[in-house]
Amino acid sequence: MKKKIIFGAIGLVTAAVLLVGFLPRSNGTDAVAVRATALEQGNLAVSVSITGTVHSSDVTHVYSPMNFPVREVNVRVGDRVAEGDVLAQLDTTSLETDIARQRASVYSAQANARQNLTTAQQGLAIAQHNSANDLDSSMLTAQSSINSAEQAVRSAEQSVQSASLELSIARRNLREARDNDWDDDWDNDTEIRNLRDAVRRAELTLESRQADFENRQADLERAKESFEAVRATQEQNIINQQNQVISAQLSQNFNDQWIVIHSMEADLETGTITSPVYGTVTAVLVEEGGPSSGLMFVISNTDDLLIHATIREFDISQVSEGDSVVIRSDGTGNEEFRGVLSHIAPTTTTSATGQIANTTDAEFMAEVTVVGNNSLRIGMNTRMNIITEEVRNVYSVPFEAVVHDSYGRTVVFAVVEQEYGNLAAKMIEVETGLENDLFIVITSDALSDGMLIISDPNGIFDGYPVELRGAITADRAAPTGGGFAFGGGGGGRFGG
Repeated sequence: MKKKIIFGAIGLVTAAVLLVGFLPRSNGTDAVAVRATALEQGNLAVSVSITGTVHSSDVTHVYSPMNFPVREVNVRVGDRVAEGDVLAQLDTTSLETDIARQRASVYSAQANARQNLTTAQQGLAIAQHNSANDLDSSMLTAQSSINSAEQAVRSAEQSVQSASLELSIARRNLREARDNDWDDDWDNDTEIRNLRDAVRRAELTLESRQADFENRQADLERAKESFEAVRATQEQNIINQQNQVISAQLSQNFNDQWIVIHSMEADLETGTITSPVYGTVTAVLVEEGGPSSGLMFVISNTDDLLIHATIREFDISQVSEGDSVVIRSDGTGNEEFRGVLSHIAPTTTTSATGQIANTTDAEFMAEVTVVGNNSLRIGMNTRMNIITEEVRNVYSVPFEAVVHDSYGRTVVFAVVEQEYGNLAAKMIEVETGLENDLFIVITSDALSDGMLIISDPNGIFDGYPVELRGAITADRAAPTGGGFAFGGGGGGRFGG
């Protein structure tokens, strides 16, 4: 790929080729017709030409997380939007109905739970009050049975004690009677037989009363056991009432239901589709009445533009990130824009599967950041020149204008006017500088603005008579604005 040529904004590098109209021939020797370039200080740049497409540096895709019908679309392509502006409104009627139904269900359940809690708390209070004040009928009956059993035990115990005393007296009486009976004929002694019978009756009475006492004690134990059973039942009843209170309290926890409702309400808020950024709407992919699933809008920052381009392998070594770029587009006419080569991919372009393309004409993806305000639009195709080297305020001429004399000096030939209006070639020794495909910089103290330098000096000698041929080519006049005129690749040409 050849290097392209960019001419500076301050003045075209080699201003215009002035092809002055046919002038009279000099007297005597025939003059040679030549073309000439009028010197004018300007800028000369060496560049690499690329093409690319304008994109936004910041593109936001707006999706809807919900699949509801679109009720309203509030923007169209080209509209400028700010963050928070409403782009569309979805029809969320069915969701609103579901939320209202869920809320009503929860409110009803909460009311029932509150009533159940009140009932459980009242039952617990009654049970606790009865327990504290011995008002439970079962407890009263059990306590009365204990009291009766205890009274019976005491009475039986007294009966045993009385019988035991009677037995002791009977035995003592029998013993004394025997002691006083000297003949020891106790079997025939009526008194002793009676006393012995009394002892026997007292022993039987004592045995009977002891048995009754034991029975009364057994009754007392059973009464106590019954009391404890009633007490345990009462305590269990209190525990049951407490559990009912706890259960009623737990049943008032509707967090899960409220979480569902809040989630539905959050979904409801997404029914209003708003812009998350400031920018320009570049795509509207929904319509009123249609579904909202998938991509809905594309919002691009049209103030910050990027140009996606490719650089061929032949040129990649000549450019670097940070190089200045001159941008033109058919859509903007002759207007030129500035840019910066902001990114060069480290590898060549890849295939759809991510594999590096195996080709003899490898290309590297690149990005150019557009600088300043401009009239470029997203999607425009552009022609660009990456400036790899540039000099300013210099004189430059076509390559063919610079030759070497017989001493090897680098020279150009200027057209000078002699007497009678005749023109002649004047040799000027120069030094050369930066060059591109068409032009080369020349420097010499003998050069000045407006000087005519012969563009095709072959066969011309110092002092040789010449005449200019052709006409002024207005399309080659130097631009005076802030942009660059493209040479070589389409920025005008020298006449002839």
